[in-house]
Parts: sequence; C-alpha cells; structure tokens
Amino acid sequence: MRQFVITTDNGSDMSSVLAKEIGVDLINLTVNIKNEEYDGVNKIIKPSQLYDLMKEGEMPTTSQVSPARAEEFFETYLKKDLDIIHVCLSSQISGTYNSCKIAQDNLKEKYPERKIEIIDSLCASMGEGLLIIKSISELKKIPEKSFENMIEFINNIKHKICHIFTVGDLVYLQRGGRVSKTEAVIGSMIGIKPILSVDTNGKLVPIFKVRGRKNSLIKLVDKMEEVIDRENSDVITISHGSCLDEAKFVADLISKKFEPEKIIIEELGPVIGSHAGPGTIAIFSLAKNRLDKPN
Repeated sequence: MRQFVITTDNGSDMSSVLAKEIGVDLINLTVNIKNEEYDGVNKIIKPSQLYDLMKEGEMPTTSQVSPARAEEFFETYLKKDLDIIHVCLSSQISGTYNSCKIAQDNLKEKYPERKIEIIDSLCASMGEGLLIIKSISELKKIPEKSFENMIEFINNIKHKICHIFTVGDLVYLQRGGRVSKTEAVIGSMIGIKPILSVDTNGKLVPIFKVRGRKNSLIKLVDKMEEVIDRENSDVITISHGSCLDEAKFVADLISKKFEPEKIIIEELGPVIGSHAGPGTIAIFSLAKNRLDKPN
C-alpha cells in the first residue's frame, strides 16, 4: 500500500470543491487588505469581495507560508506515518518554496524515518492546479507507483505546463512592477492588452501585445495552438478574475479547436488575484514547450 500523500498550496487556485474531489490538501498563503489578514482558514475573503475592494482602489498584498506554519501542516501527515510530496507555487513568484524547505530540514530530526519532498512547481494558478490534477490522475492509473517515481513524474511534467494569460487592467501589473506606469496609462487609453506567460524558470514574462479585449481572448487560444501537446491534453484548465462569461467564451473556443475530454474553470483565488486583478483570463495545457520571453 502506498504510504505517501501529495499536497500543494492555494497558489494553485483550486477551489475547496475541486481539491476535495481529487483528494488533495492545501496550505494557504495569506492576503492582507485594509489592515486585515485573511489566512483562508480562520478568516476568509471571497474573490468577489477582494475584487470589489481592488476596483475601489485598495491594493492587497500577500504573505508567503511561514516555516512554522509549513511544519504544522506537514506534521499532520508525519504523525500518521505518511511520507509527503509537497508541490509549491513557483519560487519566482513566492518565497513559500523556501519556507517549506526550511520546514523540511527542521522536521528531519524529529521524523528521521519519514520522507518529505518539496517540489518547486515553476507554475502558478491553475497551471499548478493542472500539475496536481495530472499527478493525482497518474496515481489512480498506477496505484503502486513509488514515492521516488512519483517525484520523477512531477518534475518531468512540470516543465510542460504552458501558461498563457491576459489581464483586464494594466494598473494591477503596474503596481506589481510588471509594466511601467507610462505603459499602463497609455495601454489603458488605447486598449492595449498584454499576453503573458510563466516561463521555463517559473517567472512571469510578457509575450506580445494586442489591441482589444475580445481579440486578446482569441489570441490566447491561438497561441496555445502553437505549443499544445494534443495527445496529452485531455484536461485543459482556465482561471478567471470575476469574469466567468468570458472564461466560458474561451472554453468554447478551446472545446471546438482541441476537443479535450475535460475543461476545468476556476476563479482566481485571492492570492493570485491580488497580483493579476479582476478581468484576468488564463489558460493552461500540457505543451511541447513553455512560452519564454521573445528575444
């Protein structure tokens, strides 16, 4: 019998419903807004509430998982004599990976007989979610898969998760230092929409720009077509920042073009949503290669 679990964090943007459905536990990064801290457990803020505050001009910040919180989270499994494979939000986006590595080191002496593997997903949002979905699916196909073989599977497939997204308003990227203030102001005035990716190194990068909201959504799917691994993209995921109708529009384009077995749509959670903002649409699939910044 397999004696390990796969866990992740809420940077994956998997809803509690989806996480429960596939059987994965999440540790939460926190969101801070209007002098209130929301840890997703004792105090919760819904994405819709967060986006309403952002539209009013409030700027949230996020905090990585602390080593102490990671230790507490891992111990719930170690006490049950279970080994752990924990998949983290990209280390280029959050310091949570480093916190989990510290927790791993701290727990080695206390639980010398147990194994903890911390994996930098190099992914974000439902890209990280897709990585977890594919990993859990692999375990269901091969229940006897070993701890070491599962780690190898995850480390291999994570490099093939393609992220493509656009945002509703450049101001949120500007506040996060992703575009200059001048670019944000001019871009907003003339309707310029950036198309971005998370590259091979797990870093957020711009790919190109288009004019017009609807055009940007169509271009997301066109760009996916260039890199998608059709044979292995039975599941495609979509994240949205309080714009479900547009997510469904994109899902319809994806369905017609690629005919996946399943398309999963999730709302951007408060952590990723704090940086991307309302109006964000992101699509994720297995690909031949990730999209890196053009030379």
